[in-house]
Amino acid sequence: PAGAGARAGNGDSNGWLKKRSDFLNAAKGVRAHHFAFVLQSAKSKRDSSETCEGARFGLTVSKKNGNSVVRNRIKRRFRAALAQARGDSGACPAEVSSAGSRMNVLAGYDYVIVARPVALGAPFHKLVEGLRKTAEKIYTGTGNRRDAGKSPSTIRVSGSGKEDASQHEAGAGERLLKS
Repeated sequence: PAGAGARAGNGDSNGWLKKRSDFLNAAKGVRAHHFAFVLQSAKSKRDSSETCEGARFGLTVSKKNGNSVVRNRIKRRFRAALAQARGDSGACPAEVSSAGSRMNVLAGYDYVIVARPVALGAPFHKLVEGLRKTAEKIYTGTGNRRDAGKSPSTIRVSGSGKEDASQHEAGAGERLLKS
């Protein structure tokens, strides 16, 4: 159909992340936690403009949240909560009122909402409030880095066993695992 492509748009024109690499980039950045979701954010790797449209969003709802009907309901709830949190206009941080009625986001950054199973039953106003608060944590720099708080002895380096801190600092083939 002719109208379907226009409605769907691409990732850059409507502010939604579409590519896997963008989601993986956001996962490496700063995160802020809420009981119903985790908000991840990182500087975009694309050519970013300094306009308000520079902030893009993505949703991740894994199969552990339920079947496709449940996952789609969660996605619809988060899309609506995000629209309400941003004041339906996607305002720039400079235009945000001091009362905090809109969501603070950084232009040129990508944000990913990782839903938790309780998101479906959470009150809608809690999702909206949670999006604003977690975005504020990231905006003010009080969010958690992915590797923050981990001692070098708990970080694994490309092998199956634990490596010493000197090999970790060398940076060759490192990846983080839960311990």
